[in-house]
Amino acid sequence: LRARSDAVAAANGAYLLYIPTGDYRWYVQPGYLNSYIASRQFPQTTVAAPQTRDFDLSGVTWSGVVRRADTGQPVPGADVYASGNTGYGFETAGSGGEFLLVVNPNDVYSVTASSYTPPLEGFIHAVEALNDSSFDILVSPTPTRVFFTRR
Repeated sequence: LRARSDAVAAANGAYLLYIPTGDYRWYVQPGYLNSYIASRQFPQTTVAAPQTRDFDLSGVTWSGVVRRADTGQPVPGADVYASGNTGYGFETAGSGGEFLLVVNPNDVYSVTASSYTPPLEGFIHAVEALNDSSFDILVSPTPTRVFFTRR
């Protein structure tokens, strides 16, 4: 038998779930206003009676600036995504290209920055979240892709 339950937390973080007795895996996805905090998976636990369960979303802080590779200029409004084995987080870069992400310690992430106007993209692959860090993400023009079909 499988069961699933979802809850939206209040502003103070409180939530309430009604679930049948069983073993559960826990997945916490911060809301849109906190999307810079990467989603987390927590260990499976058995629920057999009413209980209180807290989830720690602190982690490794990554900050930096999205910059054009050709000029070094910041890219305001670029979308920055960190995608790892246990979850993902994202933020839109500020007016100076700055970003902040809080990721799950010891997870390995791929970080992508992209802008649509102008079309720019950059990647940093396989970054392990060991320490708070600051780094630049360099973006370059996205190649034009042409698709065709043969008749």
